[in-house]
Amino acid sequence: GAGRGVWGDRGGGRAERGGRLGGDGCAGNGVLRGRGGAGSAVGEGCPVLVKEFVAGTMLRRVGGRTAREIGDLLARLHEVPAPGWMADEHGMGAKVMAGVAEAADDEFAGWIGKVLDSFPRFDGLPSGLVHGDLFPDNIIQGDEGLSAIDFEEACRHPFVFDIAMALVG
Repeated sequence: GAGRGVWGDRGGGRAERGGRLGGDGCAGNGVLRGRGGAGSAVGEGCPVLVKEFVAGTMLRRVGGRTAREIGDLLARLHEVPAPGWMADEHGMGAKVMAGVAEAADDEFAGWIGKVLDSFPRFDGLPSGLVHGDLFPDNIIQGDEGLSAIDFEEACRHPFVFDIAMALVG
């Protein structure tokens, strides 16, 4: 949603730039520009992004046919080259968590360390543009089929990450 878009804007305007990352049939909602071309504003002390409306409905259930359509959507998305400005790691990835551990008390830092040690290693797996937050609420069923929205967490990462997010999301 729009509030979550602000959270995803850690990458120097990533959410503002990433409006149509997925290309045809993949992405849906770009950031609307205000006066002077700005894509964000401040309201009541908080950054705000206003996004284009995407006609359709959010997925409620994922069945066999829909799961295949999501797979097709991911395949199309993963063919799109990642822009040069895009982050090389997911916004909630291991580097961010390691920084949290450094600032935490010993007990919490120990727990984060165990979690980080259990993270799968993706070295050598095919990588490129990933959505980074693909789950049913970020997929719109429209007249033309499925579209992914909310690309604020998009990054360069192994493609398997999107598959995992789609499964657990």
